[in-house]
Amino acid sequence: MRVKDLFPLRPGRDGALAVRELDTAAIPLVVFHVAGIPPGVPVTVERSTDRSAWVPVRGAVAHPMPEGGWAGRDWAVPLGKPVFYRATVDGQVVGTAEIMVKTNGDSWLQDAFQPRNGVKVKIDDLSPLWGVDAFRQASWPLPVSTVQVMGATLPVESVGVRQRYGNIPLQIYAAIPADSGTLRRLLFQAGILLLRGAPCELLEDAFVVLPDLTETHLGNPHEVAEFTAVARIVTEPSPLVEIPSWTYSAVETQVGQLLGAATYGQVKAKTGAKTYSDVTIDPTLIGVEGRKRPYENHGTGR
Repeated sequence: MRVKDLFPLRPGRDGALAVRELDTAAIPLVVFHVAGIPPGVPVTVERSTDRSAWVPVRGAVAHPMPEGGWAGRDWAVPLGKPVFYRATVDGQVVGTAEIMVKTNGDSWLQDAFQPRNGVKVKIDDLSPLWGVDAFRQASWPLPVSTVQVMGATLPVESVGVRQRYGNIPLQIYAAIPADSGTLRRLLFQAGILLLRGAPCELLEDAFVVLPDLTETHLGNPHEVAEFTAVARIVTEPSPLVEIPSWTYSAVETQVGQLLGAATYGQVKAKTGAKTYSDVTIDPTLIGVEGRKRPYENHGTGR
């Protein structure tokens, strides 16, 4: 995204960080812009809801500062509450900002590693929507190890820390096939889900796994799919892991920079009769700096 497309932004207190809601996106998210820092300096952007516990934004950990400023996105911003952002360099705060992304009561289920993939779950009578049995209960397990001592009438217990709430039932209804297919693909694709804005005090923003997922078709003919599962709360995956999103224009730009050609015909003319395998083995064939793979001569005669 071009930096100039991000303005006007809400300025940060120190002028180095600005944030705004990208209300045109399909999924609620925040765009942040960092400026005023020398190129090449690693910058980290973090968020907090209480100014006490700070969480790094995925993909924004020790990010080398590009020339002209850096624009990024936070796909996991909490909904319906004030969220505070800060930019740090070597642990020193260089910019702060604040924002609140409003919500109308809808929830979002997203792939934790690819948060661009998500499904809106509603609380009204539109599909997909939460079932009445969702969020009815939660358990707070306590890890306990029991040792029975020979000759003693009572055991010895080794007690851990009571775990955060879990085993929360989820129930979602989705119309067949309009919404059920999209929801099913997300649930099958994502090992860890980010649940945002759930109508439940315990699960407003949480990372969950669904070990056992059941799909039941209701109606005659089948018109609605009921998805049920028991959600387990887990630790947020490392913010260092990010799945890049490539658009056609970005790829076109990359190709143009590497080959000096943008269209398929120009690329084909530039590479001549070289195949994809040839270029993969030896990228220098198309003018890209790199080294040949160690197996380049295996069975090729080169």
